Amino acid sequence: MTPTRHFLGWHAPIVELAVGRLIGGWRDGPPDLGRVVAVVPTLQSGRRLRQALAAAAASHNTGLFPPHTVTPDFFLRPDDRDTTIAGDAQRTAAWAQAASTCDIDHLRSLFPVKPESQSEPRWALDIAAKMSSLRSLLADNGLSIRDVASRGLEAVEETERWNDLATLERAYLDLLHGAGLKDPLEAEIRRAVHPPDLGEFDRIIVIAVPDPAPLAVRALDNIASRISTEVWVHAPPDKADMFDAWGRPIPEKWEEACIRLPDPDAIRLKGNGESQAEEIMAILAARGEVIDASTFAVAAPNQALFPSIEKAFADHAVQAYNPAGEPLSGHPLFHIVSSLVNLVLSRDYESLAALVRAPAVLTAVSRAHPEFEPGRALAQMDAFQNEHLASGLDDIREFLDADAGGRYRDFATVFATLCARISPFPRQAPPAFVRGFLAFVYEGVRLDMSRPDARMHLDAASLVESTLRDMEGALFTAPGLEPRMQLHILTDTLARKNLYVDHPENAVPVQGWLEIPWEPAPALVIAGMNEGYVPESVLGDVFLPDIPRERLGLKNNRVRFARDVYLFAAMIASRPAGGVSCIAGKIDVLGDPLKPSRLLFLCPDGELPDRARRLFAELDEPRQEVLQPQRQWLLKPPRVAAPDSLPVTAFRAYLECPFRFYLSHVAGMRAVDDRKLELDARDFGVACHRPLELLGRNADLAACTDEHVLRAFLHEQAGSFMREKYGRHLSLTLAVQLDAVKERLARVAHIEAGIRREGWRTVATEYRPGNGEGVIMNGMRIRGTIDRIDRRGDVIRILDYKTSDSPADPARSHVRAAADSAPGWACFSYRGKPNRWTDLQLPLYCLLLRQDAAYRSLAMECGYFNMPKAIGDTALALWDGIDENMLDSARSCALQVIENIRKGIFWPPAESVACDDFGDLSIDSLKNAVDVEGWRGAHEQSAEH
Repeated sequence: MTPTRHFLGWHAPIVELAVGRLIGGWRDGPPDLGRVVAVVPTLQSGRRLRQALAAAAASHNTGLFPPHTVTPDFFLRPDDRDTTIAGDAQRTAAWAQAASTCDIDHLRSLFPVKPESQSEPRWALDIAAKMSSLRSLLADNGLSIRDVASRGLEAVEETERWNDLATLERAYLDLLHGAGLKDPLEAEIRRAVHPPDLGEFDRIIVIAVPDPAPLAVRALDNIASRISTEVWVHAPPDKADMFDAWGRPIPEKWEEACIRLPDPDAIRLKGNGESQAEEIMAILAARGEVIDASTFAVAAPNQALFPSIEKAFADHAVQAYNPAGEPLSGHPLFHIVSSLVNLVLSRDYESLAALVRAPAVLTAVSRAHPEFEPGRALAQMDAFQNEHLASGLDDIREFLDADAGGRYRDFATVFATLCARISPFPRQAPPAFVRGFLAFVYEGVRLDMSRPDARMHLDAASLVESTLRDMEGALFTAPGLEPRMQLHILTDTLARKNLYVDHPENAVPVQGWLEIPWEPAPALVIAGMNEGYVPESVLGDVFLPDIPRERLGLKNNRVRFARDVYLFAAMIASRPAGGVSCIAGKIDVLGDPLKPSRLLFLCPDGELPDRARRLFAELDEPRQEVLQPQRQWLLKPPRVAAPDSLPVTAFRAYLECPFRFYLSHVAGMRAVDDRKLELDARDFGVACHRPLELLGRNADLAACTDEHVLRAFLHEQAGSFMREKYGRHLSLTLAVQLDAVKERLARVAHIEAGIRREGWRTVATEYRPGNGEGVIMNGMRIRGTIDRIDRRGDVIRILDYKTSDSPADPARSHVRAAADSAPGWACFSYRGKPNRWTDLQLPLYCLLLRQDAAYRSLAMECGYFNMPKAIGDTALALWDGIDENMLDSARSCALQVIENIRKGIFWPPAESVACDDFGDLSIDSLKNAVDVEGWRGAHEQSAEH
């Protein structure tokens, strides 16, 4: 029986018109709609309808028996009591097992290139995701892959490929049926033919559902023969010929539609997501009304805009939320489960660190070990990783076992605890293993259910538990599905789940496109009006491009376009003039260009030129980054007393930037990157220095001039050092770097042999002046470690090893032309020109050695032993021209630096430095990133004077 259509008009929002028609003529007692099934497009629209009905009844001081609100898929949904319907994890398992065990040689049209490993979990799960998505798409019109394959060329091209797909589908279904499970899509197709018995209802009303799935329409068709069925369309009666019997827009009727926006300024062009969010706030502010969800609505067809919109509202003390929910993957419980899975599968440091950093895990370890201190453990873990670059659990265990001094005691505690907790895998079945770990983490934890985050945690735990239950059936105990694959299935399944978040009553929903028609607010701002989002388009689908979709009766680009044109027209018509504002973006979150939506060009011909100019204009706003950084806080440096000693190398840091010097050498701040997987410049230098230090101390080789012998010794020591420091089994990256170290040392051996033939002998390595205690200068102890001291006759040569990519010149490294802004105390005349000190390392080494009785009477020269990337440039670079005047100037400069440090003069920071460990603290300049009030008062003048 054909349903009865009613056109409600579009002079008001659909929720208002629907409520008026449902209870408008009611007179006696509470309105009774209890025998009515109201079919609405989304869950959110159902909530809005129920709320509006309750509010209307309350306004008449009465109650209400509400209708049963459902979405179209209600008529396809299998009986909730049927426990044989396969869950998400079970379907993924069946697809993965079908993919990993199929005979690929007989499916060459589907798999022209064989995978490296058919049982590799990621490959199998990728196939599972594609197959599952394809079957869901086909099931929208009651089709299976086999159905499409049987139609041949009348439906799709590449029929051999579809035959292969059907073979894989058959294997999937056989696996499900063999485990006593039913495929939910097959159950939906059967349900459409035999829809549920609605004996307790006598009326079905389909309210403003513009694009139900064809299969749902088939089910409604069958029900309409038994129950009175009406279709209410949000459009005026004169548009009746533009809709089919079920209220769906007819594509050819809407393709040439004209949509009028009364105000040309209602269409705006902005750059990235942040500028669109700012424009939303500007539009709302211009209305001069309190920001309230009852008076305005915000929509974002492109959900990637939500974080920017949420932040813009938060900046105005308004909470926004996403009615579609938040991904479970953003919840701490998912982080723990996924980190646990990654750890047992990869057994690497990165996965370990992710799990250790979870607060709940640290709390659990604290409960088991009262002496354990989480903050100390995290600091020790960072230091350990930077020290040893350990990549696997076995290497980590080996180094921790050798930690006799207990430097890493707390990290060792959490490491041992987690290793013990993961040891049952894979002997223990994955569901039991995961439950056991979570029981350890959350043992004794009590949730305060009055808190939204506690309720969300309970919801997240329910999703995890239901997935684990799905993994306890026959599919997962079969021999073909190994435990590693099962853990991958667990995290893949959970990553597709959503959580629905509690929000305050006055919070503003950021609607999706299909939610907007049910939004009653008189003012509407739609951001992200761009092609691909509105209208939604399918381009280049690997299995079902748009034309085959149209042939198969599936949703396609023409159908979506007609739907979206209609919805846009209804949104505008149902609001006061000027009530709708649209914002199109120029670039997406990745920085790629965007096109304005075609819907914005469906205007009268006379308006089209202006519309095009507006939407393709060059923006007059400043060029923005894809994700524009914003300063959220000012750095408040701690007030720390000046140190009582300084390393020689610290003077360069002060001369380069007094403030950065303060952060690193006084406050003790430093950048730590626990993702470091290879030697950084400092580590590489140490790997080269250490063999040379041992060579200098080897009495048996003190006079050796045979470069082959020297090279063999240096190579042996380099290998021993790397294995001792980074483990017996070096990663590929470290092995390559060890080869690079050896290559440089081979050239060093050649140069070293020549130096020795000239009569020079190494008399000290890693030498610390002042009997290792340093030398007092201006009341401060100055410490230094000289890489190497050579002697020939009455001359000593101070050498500093340099392993930078390019050879360094000692004069240029220490001195440069003085700018007008340079402080006078750092300047001197060199070769008749004004210069300033940028480093004092070599001059200070000379000055400190003069305090040692063993060296003060000897002539001195100094320089670098360069070991650059281009090994042909390996050579000594001596400082030609350093004299007493320069040493006196260096002494004066050092004394003034010490004085400044003691007085607390650390301001202002340099605009830029060569290697900036603190650049991430600022989005422009450190001057603008620091709260200097109260801190700068520690001194009366800046370091620039």
